[in-house]
Amino acid sequence: MLDKFNHFISNQELVHKSQKILIACSGGVDSMCMTELFRRGGYDIGLAHLNHGLRGVESDKDEKLCEDYARRHHLEIHHEKMDLSHIQSNFQAEARQVRYEWLFNILRKHDYDVIATAHHKDDDIENFFIRIHRNSGLKGLSGIKPKNGKIIRPLLFASKEDILLYAQSKEIPFREDESNKKSKYRRNFFRNKIIPKIEKRIPGYKYNIHSTIEKINEANVLLNHLIVGIEEDITFKESDHIFISLDNLKTFPSARLILFYILNKYGLNRTQSDNLYEAGTGAIIQSDQLIFLKNRSEIVIKKRVPVQAVSIPVNLFETEYHIGQMKILKMTKVQNEGQFNSSDEIYVSPSKLHLPLKIRARREGDVFYPLGMNMKTKKVKKFLIDQKLNKFEKQALRILEDAHGNIVWLIGLRADERFKIASEETDAVKIVIRKHSG
Repeated sequence: MLDKFNHFISNQELVHKSQKILIACSGGVDSMCMTELFRRGGYDIGLAHLNHGLRGVESDKDEKLCEDYARRHHLEIHHEKMDLSHIQSNFQAEARQVRYEWLFNILRKHDYDVIATAHHKDDDIENFFIRIHRNSGLKGLSGIKPKNGKIIRPLLFASKEDILLYAQSKEIPFREDESNKKSKYRRNFFRNKIIPKIEKRIPGYKYNIHSTIEKINEANVLLNHLIVGIEEDITFKESDHIFISLDNLKTFPSARLILFYILNKYGLNRTQSDNLYEAGTGAIIQSDQLIFLKNRSEIVIKKRVPVQAVSIPVNLFETEYHIGQMKILKMTKVQNEGQFNSSDEIYVSPSKLHLPLKIRARREGDVFYPLGMNMKTKKVKKFLIDQKLNKFEKQALRILEDAHGNIVWLIGLRADERFKIASEETDAVKIVIRKHSG
């Protein structure tokens, strides 16, 4: 068992003997067996035992067993009693979260490198059934990972039977948790009711399930590798936006699945991803940090930032005015040489321009005279629709207006005809917008 243990750790590159390992030790046979294997293998270990107090005296006996073992073998131990009776729903998940937060606090405070948990092959099988029950995809059915960040699981090579036999042969002390025999929780239901019946009816089924899990994991690894290349083909970044082309996506088979794998790393689940795929233009899904927008034949992702009122006075020439974090506006007096306007540079008549100017956000009912339309008015809202701007771009639009409240420029889009330079004018005002270089 020790040789297999060391081989698994080495083969999976879980930890080096130069590193310090914090063992999550409950006092049960799994964690006590793992602790003994680490100790016999010559690793630098410490124990962590969290007493939930839910089983009264029995919980205290678990804690004492861990303390006695640590004292006997001169090991560092961290233990604490914590009342979790306030958790009313989904107890196991909430308690697991509390336990991991506690373990990571110890890891940081006492300079441990990794946390070792005693998951084994039978846990992998139970997880497989639970994930099927939850309708998980390939990722969920791929099995428990031997290493996930700073968490390692060095017993995944062993079955529960292997662990019990080793504990008995080496006379390793451990305690049985009687609550594991109750089928109140879903995991215990599969462990106590479903899996034994399958094992009785189909001997050797565990081998087949492990083989299936390995194949699923291989398929998932391959799919992830392929999707990295597909993602490069169908996405591009511009300033703080990520664009996913649905037209390009649909040239690949299983487009919905590919989209899910791309969006899942940003926090969306399969239902949210499918809903966004099917939604019409303007549909939005928001997470804590990101906004996902369906815009015609693309999906746009941007960071979620608080909407702030914008009103920036502009009254000095040769001065840079910052518009948010991304752009800078600047006015300069120049000679009229028949210059042409562009998306980031306009030339206006100094005689028609009334200072101070102001940069502001778009307002409902805004109207202007788009340059090139022979003094015909147009609602800004309609103009933006015609320009096929997405919702994010519309929200980000800034307007430059003069002292009389007349729109001078939809910044980055179109100047207003009313400020056009007459041919006889010798001077002009150049207004430039450029990206922030720093």
